[in-house]
Amino acid sequence: MTSHRQCVSSTVAAIFLATSYASGQQVNDARFHFANPRPAFPQGEGPSICFDEAHHNSHTLSQLYAPFASILRSDGFRVSRLSRSLSSEALDTCHILVLGSGRARSAQSAEFWSYPHPSAYTREEVDAVVRWVRSGGALLFIWDHPPAAGAAAGLANLLGVQVLDAWADATPRGAYPEVFRRTDGLFADHVILRGRSPMERIDSVATHGAGAFFPSRSIQPVLVYGGEASAWVRLGDLGQGIPDIPEAEWPRFDIQGWLLAGTREWDQGRIVFLGDSTACPAQLYGSESTPIAMSHPSGRQNAQFCLNLVRWLARAL
Repeated sequence: MTSHRQCVSSTVAAIFLATSYASGQQVNDARFHFANPRPAFPQGEGPSICFDEAHHNSHTLSQLYAPFASILRSDGFRVSRLSRSLSSEALDTCHILVLGSGRARSAQSAEFWSYPHPSAYTREEVDAVVRWVRSGGALLFIWDHPPAAGAAAGLANLLGVQVLDAWADATPRGAYPEVFRRTDGLFADHVILRGRSPMERIDSVATHGAGAFFPSRSIQPVLVYGGEASAWVRLGDLGQGIPDIPEAEWPRFDIQGWLLAGTREWDQGRIVFLGDSTACPAQLYGSESTPIAMSHPSGRQNAQFCLNLVRWLARAL
C-alpha cells in the first residue's frame, strides 16, 4: 500500500518541477564560484566538449549550463555548442559530447508532459552516436524525470542501460534536494568518487527530481539507489487527461539497486550516464531565488563531482 509519506514526496516533486517548467523561473546563480587549484589541462588546450542544443534541451550553454561550462573551461577544456543533428560529420568535431536532457517536444507544447514520450533522437542520430562512441568518442548522457527519461530511453537502451520513464525518489520523506551520501552506502567504488586527491573526493551529491536506470552487465555503478528508493508515474495531471485516477493508484516501483549514475567503457570509447539534469547547474528557482544543485548548501560537492565525471571521460583521472 502506498504510504502517506510517498504521496507527499510525489506531490512535492511534481509541483516543484512542473511549476519551474511552466514559469521558466530557473536562472543561473551569478554568485556561484568554483575554485579549481589544479586544472587537468593547460588553459584552452584540453579536449573539445560539444553541448547538444538541437533537441529542445532545457539546459544550454548560454543559460542553465553556463556555470558548468565555466568550470570546464577553468580545467582547460574547449567548450562549444552543437546545434545540428548528431551525424558522423558533426560528431567528428567533438572529443566529448554532452547530451543534456534532450526532448522530442518543446516545453511550450500542449503534449510536453503526457505519455508516451517519444525519442528525442532519430534512428540515424542513434546509429551515429553508437558508432562514434565505439570508435573512441566520450559521451556524457544526462536526463532526469519524464519526459526527458522517455526521450532518452531508446538511445540509452542501445548504450547499455534501461531507463525508467518515471519520477524517482531516493527516500520516501519528500525532502528536496535529495542527497546521495557515501555514509548511507549509496556510493560505489569508482575513481570518479575518489578523484585525484583527498581534496577531490566526493562524499555527497544533491539532486532535484531525478530519474533512475537499470544497468546492463557492462555498466560500472557510481551512485546507487538504496532500500528506501521508489519511482512513480503521474496519471492525474501534467497533460495526461485522466485526472480522475487517485494518486494512491499511480504505478509505483521499487528501485533498490538501480542507478542514478554509472559508466561504461565500450571498445575505444567511454560513457557516463547521469539521471539528473540538475546535478551540474548552479541555479536559482522561483520568486524567492531558492538555490538548486551546486548553489544549494547540500550540493557543495556537486561541482567537483561533475568535473570528475568529465575528467573520467577525458581519461584525466
